[in-house]
Amino acid sequence: KKWSNRYSTATIAKNGAQATVAGSGQTDILAPKGSLNAAAIKVASITMDFEDDADTNLSTPTGEYPAVRAVVSGPGNIQFNGENAVGRDITLVTKAQAPVIDIFNDGTAGTSTISIYVDGVLWTTKSLKFYGTVTALAVTQGLYVASTTGGTWGCGSDDTTCDGSTVAKTPAAVISATDALGTPVPFLSFSAVSSDTTVYASSTTAAETEATGTGSYNANVVAVGAGTSGKTATVTYRTLLADGVTYVSAAPLTYAIGGAASAIKFSVEAAEKAGLKGTFTLSKTDASGNKAYDAIHSVAFKSNVAVTASIFPASSNTQTNSSSNQMIINGSKTWDFFNPLVASSVTFDVTVDSLLTGSQTFAVGSASQDALDAANEATDAANAATDAANAAAEAAD
Repeated sequence: KKWSNRYSTATIAKNGAQATVAGSGQTDILAPKGSLNAAAIKVASITMDFEDDADTNLSTPTGEYPAVRAVVSGPGNIQFNGENAVGRDITLVTKAQAPVIDIFNDGTAGTSTISIYVDGVLWTTKSLKFYGTVTALAVTQGLYVASTTGGTWGCGSDDTTCDGSTVAKTPAAVISATDALGTPVPFLSFSAVSSDTTVYASSTTAAETEATGTGSYNANVVAVGAGTSGKTATVTYRTLLADGVTYVSAAPLTYAIGGAASAIKFSVEAAEKAGLKGTFTLSKTDASGNKAYDAIHSVAFKSNVAVTASIFPASSNTQTNSSSNQMIINGSKTWDFFNPLVASSVTFDVTVDSLLTGSQTFAVGSASQDALDAANEATDAANAATDAANAAAEAAD
């Protein structure tokens, strides 16, 4: 029996804590590039499983194991089952049913690709990325306004906790760390530096989005207690390099302080014609007239005629009313809606937390009437052109 390309497999997996998996499964592996002056570290392995045409493991004495060769392009070195020297183009000496290729760093960053040849023909390739020293931080803001009562605002833990279901489980910011080649860099520590420590404290924050590390970090902020509504501070997230002196910093983010929502403003940007898309925006302010702090609110929406709106639950379509919990950050939130399919006078009413209300009315024209009007205008224009031609002919006579 011989090996079957159809049933045989090759699987790459990280090696212990020396590397990390940046995505699902074991395929998106990040590994430290290491040092040119230090011993190489085994960061991952590729395990091959040779099956025959009956999807059964090859076995002696009836099985005929194939010849296997592996070649590296990019950084890193490889070794077969510890049986030969570490190199970049190696051949399996002792044929086996499940040979293993070990992968080592070599002090160079970048993408490494291992090409595996079976019986002289390219069978499959596996890759991983070696990361170097962090050189850049990109940051995406998730929360904007903390409560005047102060305290930790937002989630600075892993993805399973920071799921966005509440403000406490929403990152105040997400930091992405990369090296000079743009490769994600995991396992960093961060601090948050405030421009005004009477508004927001400087703190240590941020954690990996997965326990294994991905190079993406969830961060929180710490608001100072008894804060003043409307005050702001910038927060700069940074990480300290191995030299103990140099920092790599992200662009500063501006965070504000606000009280509880005490008033709302409800505005509609409606399209004129039936069936077209418009938007409506709900804004909330505190007792001082500043943006209310980020929070989840119960929002009840009602329309006197049926519309389709994104505020409705996903299981709904065309409705006239709905109520759902909505996270409103940075003082406002905007939803899409589609006009009714017939000419109407439309009134939207909204109620927030059963206390704050707003209403807007707008007119929707008929698409069919518009088309008829356009056709009539075209007919009138054609008649006018005919009359002009006839008059010109008479003048010529």
